[in-house]
Amino acid sequence: MAFTPDEIAYPRSQPLGRLATLGAGGQPDVVPVAVEFDGTFLWVGGGGTVRGTRKFRNVASGNHAVALVVDDLVSVEPFIARGIRVYGHAEQPFERVGPVGPGTYLRITPTVSWSWNLAGEPVGDAWYPSAKTVHRGPASWAARRRPGPALLGSHVLDLPPAAAEQQGARLAGRRAIRHRGRLVTNRRRGASGRVSPSTRSCRT
Repeated sequence: MAFTPDEIAYPRSQPLGRLATLGAGGQPDVVPVAVEFDGTFLWVGGGGTVRGTRKFRNVASGNHAVALVVDDLVSVEPFIARGIRVYGHAEQPFERVGPVGPGTYLRITPTVSWSWNLAGEPVGDAWYPSAKTVHRGPASWAARRRPGPALLGSHVLDLPPAAAEQQGARLAGRRAIRHRGRLVTNRRRGASGRVSPSTRSCRT
């Protein structure tokens, strides 16, 4: 599903957001950032030193899952708040001209989003309801995927390219072997001492 016209227009009117990334040891980190939204991707970046920032280092270390919030408080009396929250997959680096000028940027592909009160109405007895949207990856993901789906056990994984590469490396690390027409991703040693196929396998 796609963003609504209001969900596209709102972050363009509010260029400051908060980006959360995941660091070493699972430590979340959130920072204020300038945000650009082109209707498909969200862009966050900066000049020559931006690659040394924590958010860029976190993504470069393989933690591609990010969260971004753009919101504002229109009025206190009456109380009017509005905003949009996005979960996404971040990739880097991209050299381009963005909201803070030419530089290096993270490109964030939205996966799930929630928006509330973009019309700017005063709050009632209950908090604003959120409109949730699950987004499909862009067409470029499909074009860049390897032929056939990535397999893990009996599950088919529809992954973005960077994640697919990581998953492929993990599968390769299991010393996959072919046994009687089946691709076996794990091996275990039986009571006789002989190596036998694991039950976790997928038929090819």
